[in-house]
Amino acid sequence: MDSRYVKTGANIDTPARIGEILEQSTFPTPINESGGALAKEEVVEIIKAAVEGPLARGKYVHGSYKDILALSALIFTSNKYLPKDDALLRRLIVLGFTFSEKIPEERAREFESKVKHRLAQLKPLGQYIASKIVENPKLLDNDWRELAEQLLVEAYGEAGIQPPGWIRREYRIEKNIYEEVKSRIEAFLVKRINEEYEKFVGRVLVEVSGSEHPREEVRARQELNFKERCKTVLENRLLPWAGLKDDDVCFLTPLVDELRPAIGEIGGLKSIAELMGWEYKNVKIWRRVVKAAVTPLDSLLEQLGGEIEDQE
Repeated sequence: MDSRYVKTGANIDTPARIGEILEQSTFPTPINESGGALAKEEVVEIIKAAVEGPLARGKYVHGSYKDILALSALIFTSNKYLPKDDALLRRLIVLGFTFSEKIPEERAREFESKVKHRLAQLKPLGQYIASKIVENPKLLDNDWRELAEQLLVEAYGEAGIQPPGWIRREYRIEKNIYEEVKSRIEAFLVKRINEEYEKFVGRVLVEVSGSEHPREEVRARQELNFKERCKTVLENRLLPWAGLKDDDVCFLTPLVDELRPAIGEIGGLKSIAELMGWEYKNVKIWRRVVKAAVTPLDSLLEQLGGEIEDQE
């Protein structure tokens, strides 16, 4: 691909570099393997500004302040995890592709030989749409999806050609992009609870109820179900980032650091709480008041139920 039109993550990894790309053209700019650049806060903030307004950033040039225009729409491709900034994700249209959607080599070769060299024929469509926008800039106030469909239909109509069906074809994400992240967090929690239990617990003293006189008895560790294992791990503080307060499980900030290498960037503890449906608040635990993601133990066990069944 021509490097004038297709950039890499390294080409946008500083405010100056991304500003130059945003300003140099009104055509969309594909950014291949953008993961590293999207991990930089200063770059992400410029992208968010560029999506919502005409200005990307400002800078001083020889003592004078200059606005950097946000003219080009950016198209990011990456094999890495989604960026951690929720505000950025809300400004993007995320298209997820799974392994099963990989294009076979034969189809790829067919595209290269039969389609790619004809892409220049789309130029008149771009020229027509650009002329309509120049004539009536207020069109840009409309929903961009509806506007795109409207202008394409008009273009084919004025040329006396039946509009093709692909104009009204829409990509829908059937699965919420966050569901996979939630499942990975749940699997991580089950795995870590079981690991700490197996590592540090030998025999367990449990209270047996159901009779007139409850009694205590010693059981081998493998005899306990997951709920009893979870309570044992939490009550004995075997995890540095989770504890039991009354009937609630409190997850602390170190959970974020341990999750990161396991599932990638996820944001702070508050983001995790919002994603998992937990409450984020101040709690007093282990003789100190801290911010924590809090959920009832029974709710957590129900939430982890599918992962527990899969591992069993």
